[in-house]
Amino acid sequence: MTVHGRRRHAALRGAWQRAHALVMIPLGFIVLISVVDLASPADVHLGPLLVVAPAIERA
Repeated sequence: MTVHGRRRHAALRGAWQRAHALVMIPLGFIVLISVVDLASPADVHLGPLLVVAPAIERA
């Protein structure tokens, strides 16, 4: 593999890792909101906050 090929491979690997990290952020929000919703009193509903996750992914 040439030097140019190694650089291109490293750039693709870095982009792949960033893309996976960006997917984990909305999933983390979904888990966090779900846990807090389950732990909160019955009259507090945090389910509508779940629309935040897709909004963050598109930003």
